[in-house]
Amino acid sequence: MCGIAMAQLGDFDRAKALIKSAARGFGAKQAVARARCIVAQAEIALASRDLA
Repeated sequence: MCGIAMAQLGDFDRAKALIKSAARGFGAKQAVARARCIVAQAEIALASRDLA
């Protein structure tokens, strides 16, 4: 995922946007993929210390 790469580079705002748009792209039958995006969003929030 590009969002994860952006987070590793320190561009947390762009990473959040990319992960969020990826999560919206998955349908109802792809719950595992959507859950991975949610976990990735949480990891980005933790790394950027955005705990709100």
